[in-house]
Amino acid sequence: MDKPTYYTIIPAEVRYNKKISANEKVLYSEIFTLAQKGGTCFAGNGFFADLYGVHKVTISKWISTLKEHKLIKISYKIESGKVEKRIITPLSRNVNPPKSDDLPPLSRGTKYNNTRYNNKGSKDEEIILGKII
Repeated sequence: MDKPTYYTIIPAEVRYNKKISANEKVLYSEIFTLAQKGGTCFAGNGFFADLYGVHKVTISKWISTLKEHKLIKISYKIESGKVEKRIITPLSRNVNPPKSDDLPPLSRGTKYNNTRYNNKGSKDEEIILGKII
């Protein structure tokens, strides 16, 4: 199975939740990312199990924990009395992804550590916020 190459985020309310394990947090971030396009995730336990190298039962337990802590909502599409697909909806309320044009979180006067500049130039040059002054 090819591993996804996209990045994901873990919202603070999930990241700092002491009631869920680190693996459950990572699974939440995967669900959250897969749901970005349409608001829901349709991936099955087999997909997640292959992705993380664990058993489907383990994924089922992780998903149950996320649901129990109201971080996801599970619903099902049923046709002819059979479950057609599971729909997972992340319920995170406080998500503000970082902007790509944000400056690094440095205070004024703090030296910017960048090996491009640290490996050359004289010691008299001081680098602040990526600019030589």
